[in-house]
Amino acid sequence: MSKSMEKSSTRPGPDRNIRRRLYLVQVGANLTGAMLCIFYFTVLDPPEVAAKLDWHLLVSLIMTIGLMILGATLGLRYQAAMTRAHRALVRGEPLPPETLRRVQRRVINAPLGYSLITMGTWVIASLIIGGERLLFGDDPASPAVYEALRVFVGILVSGLATASIVFFATDSLFRRTRPDFFPEGGLVQVESVFRLKVRYRLLFAFMMVSVVPMIVVGVLFHHKITTALEATPQAALAASQQAALTSVTLAVIFVPAVLIVLAVILSRLVSTSIAGPVQEMDEAMARVREGDLSAQVTINNNDELGDLADAFNLMIAGLRERDFIKETFGKYVTREIRDEILAGRIPLDGVIREVTVMFADLRDFTPLVEATPPKDVVRVVNGYFEAMTPAIREHGGLVLQFLGDEIYAVFGAPLSLEGHARQAVAAAVDMRRRLAEVNDGLARRGIAPLRHGIGIHTGQVLAANIGSPDRLSYLLVGDTVNLASRIQGLTKEFKTDILVSAATRAALDPALDLRPLPATTVKGKSRP
Repeated sequence: MSKSMEKSSTRPGPDRNIRRRLYLVQVGANLTGAMLCIFYFTVLDPPEVAAKLDWHLLVSLIMTIGLMILGATLGLRYQAAMTRAHRALVRGEPLPPETLRRVQRRVINAPLGYSLITMGTWVIASLIIGGERLLFGDDPASPAVYEALRVFVGILVSGLATASIVFFATDSLFRRTRPDFFPEGGLVQVESVFRLKVRYRLLFAFMMVSVVPMIVVGVLFHHKITTALEATPQAALAASQQAALTSVTLAVIFVPAVLIVLAVILSRLVSTSIAGPVQEMDEAMARVREGDLSAQVTINNNDELGDLADAFNLMIAGLRERDFIKETFGKYVTREIRDEILAGRIPLDGVIREVTVMFADLRDFTPLVEATPPKDVVRVVNGYFEAMTPAIREHGGLVLQFLGDEIYAVFGAPLSLEGHARQAVAAAVDMRRRLAEVNDGLARRGIAPLRHGIGIHTGQVLAANIGSPDRLSYLLVGDTVNLASRIQGLTKEFKTDILVSAATRAALDPALDLRPLPATTVKGKSRP
């Protein structure tokens, strides 16, 4: 089970909590819109309707309540598939791929779906009540048309505010559960879904708290002033002017209050949808700065912040992979050399260096292979390499290759090493000591002891990347390498385990106790 699913399973009844919260959001938003609408049309700008037509208002009210019930029913049906899928995912039950993709699209589109259902009921309600004003108003001529249009716009604006609250509140709720529907990630890659970018969210919130209210205020002022100017009798004119002044005064008080409340609600919802992911990403970055590459950011939307979170997670995955490669690379070279190569401070296209080359080869290895099971042979050889490699590294050497049962190493490349000849000889002596320890362990297992021969030579080489564009090896090219290999072969002839060339001897401390040997001609050389 994924981490996101494990987290979900610890929450008590997550699907039930979401259903209850969605219900409260829809009820609260619709009640808010209804109160705005009622206050506007009963206090600020009451429609001109004859008292004898009150039963039409009752019918309109009943039809509006019916539409609200219809909207709630549609919302429940819209949510049913998501609820079933959420329960299955929380329990760890797999879903068919097509079903999962369909539910994932619905989860992403849920805020838009709920807001469209809400807006649809308000549009129908505005058409019903506006139509009632048009059909049963005092005057079926132009004034009735104007009043019907005014009622329609007023209800529609209240519905728009309600749908906005539903959208942002629903989006905030689904941000908590979307990761449950995407246990393998990939939220931002889902196609055929609604994508509301951050700048459009901010623009829409700005329109709702600034432009739309100003339009409502303009319509209200225009209606009241026009009514006052059209009043002909003096008493009617005075009453109309007084009514207009009262409406304007109430509007001056009411509209800013509503704007403040709406601005607080929308700002809270919009800022949460932006600040939440940003804060989580900031915390994850702080963990990465401290070296914790297990940090992950929850992707709970498909906007720019979702893209950024997805890119952040990919970056962390790349860093983990880089560290894995770095650690793996460190098994082939010393960590110091690895860091120099990765930092680009070592020229890998070829450089002439004076180095000391070492070859170490196991003796009588063929009889061991013939008399020992293959798995045991591998364990013996690996044990030998495991003991010898630290001796080379601790003295500044680099193991270039393991050639069967042979070790090929260099001192002085790719990083310069002061006293590389001395370090190579010290490493060889250390390898002699470590081989004795290895043989003690083999003796306890009833395995014959190992013997090796080490040849060391100092000279110039070309250190470079050798190979094809697809596969490269850091190798040394030059006669120094060949001569070091030949010297290693001479250890059998002179029956010794460590043999150095005259060039290496010249680079060592003269006081070092070495046994001189006669000049010898090696294979491929005419001079001894």
